[in-house]
Amino acid sequence: MSEAEKPVSEAVLAALLGVHLAEMEARLEAWGEALLKGATSGVVPAPPLVPSPGPAPALHLTPLSEEDLTHDWAGWSHHQAVRLKPGGEVELCQAEGTPGVSSAYRPAPGGALLCLRLTLGLNERAQGVQPVLRLINERGQSLGPDMPLPEGNSEHVFYVPMQAQRLRAQVLALRPGIGSGFTLGHFAWFQLDPESHQARLRHDLGAPVIASMASIPDRREMLRDAVTSLLAQCDRVRVFLNGYPDVPDFLRHPRVETRRSQDWDDKGDAGKFGWVEVLEAPGYRIIVDDDLIFAPHFARHMVEGARRYGDAAFVALHGVLLRQPLSTYYAPESRSTFHFGNPLGGTARCMCWAPMPSAPIATG
Repeated sequence: MSEAEKPVSEAVLAALLGVHLAEMEARLEAWGEALLKGATSGVVPAPPLVPSPGPAPALHLTPLSEEDLTHDWAGWSHHQAVRLKPGGEVELCQAEGTPGVSSAYRPAPGGALLCLRLTLGLNERAQGVQPVLRLINERGQSLGPDMPLPEGNSEHVFYVPMQAQRLRAQVLALRPGIGSGFTLGHFAWFQLDPESHQARLRHDLGAPVIASMASIPDRREMLRDAVTSLLAQCDRVRVFLNGYPDVPDFLRHPRVETRRSQDWDDKGDAGKFGWVEVLEAPGYRIIVDDDLIFAPHFARHMVEGARRYGDAAFVALHGVLLRQPLSTYYAPESRSTFHFGNPLGGTARCMCWAPMPSAPIATG
């Protein structure tokens, strides 16, 4: 038996926990002082993101296909009332809905990152019109939020779920007007290497990002997409497995850490806060659920949210305000919920309590 495999005695474990707890208490006290200081002086200004030294790692892109729509509309079709004109011009023929164009369906590389590059222009009557890019599967379901399209060249990255079979791209107009429109030029599909995407994000943020979640066996298939979409943007992904009879093969990855309830007790959903006793280099910790798929720039947005408050606040996309008098926690009359799927139109402040980890926490 190696030294690493020998059981830790109760006395040694107590001593280790004592060190961790003392360190956590010191950090919690310092964090509390920072919050109080921020409360009296207003929002703490966000320090700028400091990229890692050296050149940014290259993104590895594999070309899949490309089209020049100024030549013809082969393979593309109408979406609602539009007129397809020569030169890649789309004239809108309705003043409501989401008119635009759809590409032909193509095979979906499940569990991969897709990068779409395109060129777009607006006509002289397009004031107020907002073109967006939408990627949908064979069932017509969107694979993420609509991506606003600026004039000129732009690049957009999507995660493709494991179960997706076919994909098509749509360029649609929000707030359309009859006679207004846009022009599409170059349109190209690439498959983006997830390791290079994560390396670029790590360089840009200048600090490690670790995601943690808990899971139950009923969500095994959903867990695969959740973890894969996070590995493309996080240094590590930690998964607490509650009641799993085994460790799924897709979790056997050099940047995935797992704990099982058989070894650590079944902590339910609270297992996502595991590893709090681990002391490590400063960085960011994102607490997430196992039944979601995370957009490729989710980690960047969460880190930027924490930095907006000087790394002195928890940042969340889902929260609850408790109403007084409180009857029971889950009673509708006792709570007002901010759901991550609904636009908030700003920020809302909530009080929270949690054990202080070794880095700011953002919750997804």
